[in-house]
Amino acid sequence: MLRASLLIVLGLLAMPVSAQNNVLTLDGQPQWETSFDMADYTLFARDLSNSLTISQTSQLSLLPFHRKENERKKMLERSKVTTWLTFTIRNTSADTIHLLFSCQAHEYIDLYRATTLIGQSGLSRGVAYRGPIEFDVLPKADNLYWVRVVDLLQSVEPITSTLDTRGSYYFSLTNEVWRLIPLLLVFAIAMGCFLFMGTYSAHNFYLHRDKGFLYYSICSFLLFYYTLFAMSNRFGLSDALNGVGLFGYVFVVYGLFVSEMIGLQKMRPRAWKFLKVLLVMCAAVETYFIVEELFVGHPLIPWAEFYAYGLALPIAVVVSCFVFVLQSKSPIRKYLLVGMSGMILVGMIPSFFNMHITMPFNAWEAIINLPPAIGCIGFVFENICFSMALSYKHKLSEDEKKTFERRLVDMELTALRAQMNPHFIFNCLNSIKLYTLERNPLTAADYLTKFSRLIRLVLENSQSGKISLAAELEMLQLYVDMEIMRFKDKFDYEVFNSGNVDLGYVEIPPLIIQPYVENAIWHGLMHKDGPGKVTVDINQGDPNNLFIRVTDNGVGRKRATELKSKSATRHKSFGMKVNSERIELLNQLENHDRAVRIKDLFDDFGAPIGTEVTITIPVSS
Repeated sequence: MLRASLLIVLGLLAMPVSAQNNVLTLDGQPQWETSFDMADYTLFARDLSNSLTISQTSQLSLLPFHRKENERKKMLERSKVTTWLTFTIRNTSADTIHLLFSCQAHEYIDLYRATTLIGQSGLSRGVAYRGPIEFDVLPKADNLYWVRVVDLLQSVEPITSTLDTRGSYYFSLTNEVWRLIPLLLVFAIAMGCFLFMGTYSAHNFYLHRDKGFLYYSICSFLLFYYTLFAMSNRFGLSDALNGVGLFGYVFVVYGLFVSEMIGLQKMRPRAWKFLKVLLVMCAAVETYFIVEELFVGHPLIPWAEFYAYGLALPIAVVVSCFVFVLQSKSPIRKYLLVGMSGMILVGMIPSFFNMHITMPFNAWEAIINLPPAIGCIGFVFENICFSMALSYKHKLSEDEKKTFERRLVDMELTALRAQMNPHFIFNCLNSIKLYTLERNPLTAADYLTKFSRLIRLVLENSQSGKISLAAELEMLQLYVDMEIMRFKDKFDYEVFNSGNVDLGYVEIPPLIIQPYVENAIWHGLMHKDGPGKVTVDINQGDPNNLFIRVTDNGVGRKRATELKSKSATRHKSFGMKVNSERIELLNQLENHDRAVRIKDLFDDFGAPIGTEVTITIPVSS
């Protein structure tokens, strides 16, 4: 009813139009506001031989147009199929009528008046032939028209038969532009994604030399070109982009990328050989299509199934990769599986089965029923998942590298801690030797007892990366007691916990304080005339840092340098140097900022009265 009403309205707006024996009768130039459907006035016939002339076709049994199947829904009988349309327009006026004929987008379209070619169109003829065919209807005559429509492979659109005036054509063109804006946005967004991902991956390959980034970059650039090619085919952007889409090569690089990501070549050599055969076949078929397009211009193989199911090899590649990823134990397989599932469901299955869905909204129908468009959507989704997989793989590589570096630093720290042990033993044995030479066996025995306890603590604590502050102070107390005995009670030692720090809870690297106390004794107090004192003050100035302050009232660094004590120099060059290297490695290993600040102390008259060393240690438990 709606169609009949629309035709009645159009009839009132136009010049008189009537149909007699399937002849469209026009009395002068019509004033159509929309395209005029010629289905009721058109007959058709199939030419599977692709060689019939107009006279030969006229001898065939021509069928009403409404009995023609939708070429978009059904696979063609051959890789090349010719469809003939014919209709008659009777012009009862004395004026020539100017009209435009369209039958949708097809490879070749030729319009004849009787047997005379009067116009051409078609996708394969280039951008200039994209529009409808303009023709004249001669006055006072029955004008018989024949249309030859050639489809190579699958038809892009079903064959229609419509007439337009210039006014109705531009009105329809305006509506078509608005209808295709979402499709254009899909292509544009997909191209932007592929270009960005390809460039980003190429840069990462340059930085890291990871083949995964290389294959991903090539695949993204190929998809960018294919999207540009598909958009040009749909919108007629450039003749240079027509013909070769390189779609098969996308899946060749795709297979290489997936195998690289899961280590297929090393982990499963037989599966890699199988996949490699598929990739070679896929590349060979795509090369054949390119050669056929560039040097022949039409399909050489008559069976349409060969071309229609040409997507079977890419699907085989993707499905094989999906199975291999599913069977792998790669930590990034979840990203790959999600991306591949989306691409198969959205981008490949509808294209393989040539699905055609009638939608109430033409804008969506323009996207859903165009295989390259839904393919781009599927590939964009997959590329997003694959970019996540690449990022996660890169993170795993960085974590592995950091773990290796951490082990290396741990080994260096272990070596440095091992160097501290003979340093202690050497000094302590010298003191025991001294007491033995002085024939003081009781003191030597007491010293030896403290020495054995100290050695046991040093050996135990040196095996740990961190110990409690209480354990460190216990070990330090034993060391200082031995030094006090060695220097005949020449100095005192005291520890202050001014910050009420929980000594059993806070952990620090072992032997981190001892070298500075040792340096204070040997540098500051050895050459002091009066009694000396070393104090260790512990304070937590903020929640994140522990401050340990070692203060002595010795002669100061300047005076110690002037005296140039050999023993002091020897102790400084070894103990302080080793501890400095330890702190540097610990900062590198844990990404912390342990700092040591040394300050000279002076009295009101500028005379040196000692040295203060402040050690800042990040708090840990």
